[in-house]
Amino acid sequence: PIFEGGLRSINLKEKKMETRQSHLKYGRMKKDIETEVKNSCYEARTLRSVLAALIKEVELARQTYEITRERYANGQSSSIDLMDDLNRFNSVRVELSAKSYEYQLALLGLQRVTGTFAEEYMNFSKRGVQ
Repeated sequence: PIFEGGLRSINLKEKKMETRQSHLKYGRMKKDIETEVKNSCYEARTLRSVLAALIKEVELARQTYEITRERYANGQSSSIDLMDDLNRFNSVRVELSAKSYEYQLALLGLQRVTGTFAEEYMNFSKRGVQ
């Protein structure tokens, strides 16, 4: 048609706005993903440091318990001291187990946000099909 009443220019402006909105959504999504990856990485690093400290604490609690047990056997310590040290040793071991679990979950979360979750499984499945 000779005269379209400005419809083409309106359609062009709408498409330009849609394109701009798509670029803005892309930029926001990119920043969100970067933030999520950084947070997952920081969480994994923090938990790794906590685990290192807890491993040392477990070893110290074990040594303390062993010393108290020897002292108890020699009559230099009471059964209450022995039980306190055993309880401390067990509670630190439980805390280590819980933090180990949290660390493994953090690593899986990091794999999820980086897109490498179950990558080994998928590669194995592809090799098995061939």
